[in-house]
Amino acid sequence: MAVALRAADGFFGRLLRNHTLCSVALGATDSDDLAEFRRGQLAKKGRGNRECRQTNVDLIAARLSAEVAPNDYVIVHPFYCGVTFERYYKAAAQWTTLPPLEDYALQRYDLFKAKMQTKDPIAPVIDRITSTLQSGNRVWLVGSIPFTEKPLPEILPAPNNPLGWLEEAYSFYWGEQVTQFLSAHCQRSRLVMPPTDCVNPVENLPVFVVTGWKP
Repeated sequence: MAVALRAADGFFGRLLRNHTLCSVALGATDSDDLAEFRRGQLAKKGRGNRECRQTNVDLIAARLSAEVAPNDYVIVHPFYCGVTFERYYKAAAQWTTLPPLEDYALQRYDLFKAKMQTKDPIAPVIDRITSTLQSGNRVWLVGSIPFTEKPLPEILPAPNNPLGWLEEAYSFYWGEQVTQFLSAHCQRSRLVMPPTDCVNPVENLPVFVVTGWKP
């Protein structure tokens, strides 16, 4: 969980500093929304969890169920938020987590571990992002997906690399792969739903929409 929260800070920090993902500036309103959220979180630091929601993923799923088109593509990150999303999402557009799992009825860490032991398990996600954007449709990013401009090292399947069996490290790495790919190939990005005020930070996610293909 600690890695996931650091990922949120890293991604939010980049947006607040540069307001970009696809090399095109996000609107000032998007930045203001994120800044206001962070100020609100600091002001409410120490408030008991009983006064706050435990997730905003149900709200996200309800909104996307009404807004996504059938040929859009939705990515939910971190993977454990896929269980809540599966429960409430009603649209026809395909969605996935990083990595894709075969079952979201409950937390299937066994399936995640199996993905850790495979080479490049998010390749199907990259392929689907490519075809979605090339065909003029939208990719929706649900979650605190990390970003780095540094070249990512190739990692071998677990446990034959420095990450060992640290599932959060793999989740973080795969998130960086996706955002690096989008940064290189998408044309526009926009924050459509900031994190919700007074929600457990483990499942308090923003939503971005990405459009346009850049070879």
